[in-house]
Amino acid sequence: MSSLKFVDDMACIQRSVAQCHDQAVRRGMVLDVMQPQTGELVLEVGCGGGFYAYEVAQCVGPTGLVCAIDYSADQIATAKSYCADMEWVNCRVGDISELPYESSTFDAVYGIQVFEYIDQLDAALHEVQRVLRPGGRCIILSTDWRTAVWHSHQVERMQRILTAWETHSATLDLPAIIGVKLQNIGLEPLRQTPMSFLNRSYHRNSFSYWAARVIRSFVEGKHEITAEEADAWFNEFELLEQQHAYFFCLTSVLTEAIKTVR
Repeated sequence: MSSLKFVDDMACIQRSVAQCHDQAVRRGMVLDVMQPQTGELVLEVGCGGGFYAYEVAQCVGPTGLVCAIDYSADQIATAKSYCADMEWVNCRVGDISELPYESSTFDAVYGIQVFEYIDQLDAALHEVQRVLRPGGRCIILSTDWRTAVWHSHQVERMQRILTAWETHSATLDLPAIIGVKLQNIGLEPLRQTPMSFLNRSYHRNSFSYWAARVIRSFVEGKHEITAEEADAWFNEFELLEQQHAYFFCLTSVLTEAIKTVR
C-alpha cells in the first residue's frame, strides 16, 4: 500500500469520514450503479469500517454473501462489529494482491477509494478479474486529487500542501488509466461516472472537514512543510467559515466494467 495507513488514530478519522453526510449520499449513488441483487455473492476490497459492506448486505440478503477484506486489523475489527447482525457478511484481514478466494466466485467485486493506494496495482486488478465469474461486475471508485478546488487566501501555501498530499497515492491518475488497465486483463469497461463533493461550509458532516485532518497529519515534514505551516493551513478553514468564504470541490470517478466471456 501507499504511505497512507488507516490504523490507530487515522483509522478513527477514516471512519468519521465514512459516516459524514457527503459519504452517506455517495454510498447511495454507488449502490444505485452497482445494483446488488438478492442472493448475489459480492466482494469488497478495502472495506474500512464496513459501511459499504453493511448496505450491500442488506441488498443481497441472507441468501447471498458479502465478503469484505482489508489490510488493517483495526478496520476489520470495526467492520465485524458493525455488520455483526448479518451472518452473511464475512470480514477478514487480507491482501488485495493475493485474494484468498477461489476463481470465478463473485457476481460483483468493488473497491471504493482503494486501488489508487495499492503499490502492486496490476496484480490486484488481475486478482479481481480472477475471482469474478464470467459476466460479473467490477466497480471501482477512485480520485485524482489534482481535481481539487480548495479556496484559500494563501494560494501558494495551498498549492504546496496539495502537492505534498499527492504523494499519499501510489497511482494519482488512476481515474484516467483504469479503463485501459481493466480492458487489458479481460474486464470490459462500460462507463465512467463523475461523482463530486462540493462543500460551501466547513463542519463535521462534510467530507472536507475530515479530509483536512487527514491531510494535515500526512503532509507534515514532506516537501519541507513544517508543523507550523501545516497548522496554519488547517486553521485557515475556520476563519474562512466565519467569513462565509469557505469552498471545496473534488471530483472522483466511478468506473464500471464486466468480466468478458472468453
